Amino acid sequence: MPVWPFRKARVEKAKQPSPNEPIARLGKQWLDDLREECEKAWEIPEEGRRKLRQFLVEWKDFAERGELDATTLGGLERRARHLLRCDNSEWKETLDNEKFWRPGWRIGD
Repeated sequence: MPVWPFRKARVEKAKQPSPNEPIARLGKQWLDDLREECEKAWEIPEEGRRKLRQFLVEWKDFAERGELDATTLGGLERRARHLLRCDNSEWKETLDNEKFWRPGWRIGD
C-alpha cells in the first residue's frame, strides 16, 4: 500500500504556531519597558508619574485579557506605586537602584 507523501508535511505544518498569534511577553520584558519609560523621565519626575498612572490602567487591561500574569502585574504595580510616592530626589535614587529593577523586588530591599 503506497504511503501518501503529503500527510507528514501537513501534520508538521499544523503544529507550528501561526505568525499572527500574539507572543506572550515575559515578566522581564514588562519590567524592562517600565524601566525604560521611567528613565526617559529621569529629569522630569512628574512626567514619569503621569506615565506610571497610565501604565497602571493599561496593565489592568492586559491582565484582564490574560496577556499579563498576576505575579508580574503585582510586581509592576508595587514598583509603580513606590515611584508615585517618591519625591523628586527619591525618584532619581530609586531609578538608579539596581535592586529595584530585579525580579522579586519588595519595599525595603
